[in-house]
Amino acid sequence: MTMTSNELKAQIPSSKSLVSYVIDAIKANGGVATSSEIDYSVLKSLNLPSEIVNMPHSGSRETRTELKYRLAWARTYAKKDGLISSEGKKIWKLNN
Repeated sequence: MTMTSNELKAQIPSSKSLVSYVIDAIKANGGVATSSEIDYSVLKSLNLPSEIVNMPHSGSRETRTELKYRLAWARTYAKKDGLISSEGKKIWKLNN
């Protein structure tokens, strides 16, 4: 049975719940990681089916997936909470 896009979208973790995965990914990379490295590590950790991983983000002209969209927000939340800081364009560092 094929799932609808809403059913697939419901299986994607929320941005807030992805914050801990973002922190773990940066830690695993020695405390500094690019957005792409974080995304790769989190996607590997989540081990979600490809139809969920590749689901496009709706409402945007971007080609970003819904999961990568939520990961971008997870990094934003982690930054606002003082857990990470930006070390340049798309480079993230854990704060002490």
